[in-house]
Formats: sequence, C-alpha cells, structure tokens
Amino acid sequence: MNFRKWHNFYDHLRIHTKERPFKCPYSKQLNCNLTFTQKSNLNKHVRSHLLRKPDLKLDQECENDDFSGNG
Repeated sequence: MNFRKWHNFYDHLRIHTKERPFKCPYSKQLNCNLTFTQKSNLNKHVRSHLLRKPDLKLDQECENDDFSGNG
C-alpha cells in the first residue's frame, strides 16, 4: 500500500491500533463521548453540535484547540 503523504499513513495505522485521539470538546456539556481517528471527522461532528446549539461554549480543557473546521 502506498501513501502520498505521511499523515495518510498514520491515519491508516489508526485503523489497526484502534487509536481515536480526537474527542468531542462538548463531552461534559452534552455528555457526548464520541472520539475520532481523524481531526477532519471531529470538525464535522463539532459543526453538527453548533448547528443545533450555536451558543455552545467549549469545555475548558479544549478552549485552545482549533475547531473552526479548517483542520
């Protein structure tokens, strides 16, 4: 299997290791315990929360992360 970029290889490895390092930043407020293998999937998920509740604030431990959908 060939990967054009290293990050694609690492994303693929997470399938085998079952590592899911990206967790929902609204876990405490909304009791959302979802985790993701890729940050892009987390960003899509975060947008789904914000569409339903635009006034949500990030959990304190996640305030410095970028969840703007650009990453």
